[in-house]
Amino acid sequence: MTKLQQQLLLDGKMVTFSDFEILELIGEGSFGRVFKAKKKDNGQILALKVMRKQYLIANHQIKYAVSEAAIMKTLNHPYLMKLIYAFQTPSNLYMALEYCENGDMSQMLDEHSLLEEKTAKFLIAELILGIKCLH
Repeated sequence: MTKLQQQLLLDGKMVTFSDFEILELIGEGSFGRVFKAKKKDNGQILALKVMRKQYLIANHQIKYAVSEAAIMKTLNHPYLMKLIYAFQTPSNLYMALEYCENGDMSQMLDEHSLLEEKTAKFLIAELILGIKCLH
């Protein structure tokens, strides 16, 4: 097993891309895409982040992707998404994350141009607590 595979192994559970059914695209960025996916054996819905190795290598970002997975697997906080699985294929790195049914802060702000003060205070408190955990 390579060092990269060891770093991405989570809780001794080996998974592969074929363990998931892709349901829909939920986001896209410069590193890759995020899909809503279902784990075939138990029906668990996850967010599957797919990062193209070629892009990561060409832009000297591979160490950041590996670090992201390593950090996320240590996190345990109600306001931070949990990393459930991490694995790779010859062309991609994958991170299977807790799926948030209601989307993210960006989507919320797109839908509501103005938040009620009570809602904004609650969201800011969640952000502060999440950042405190990361720090």
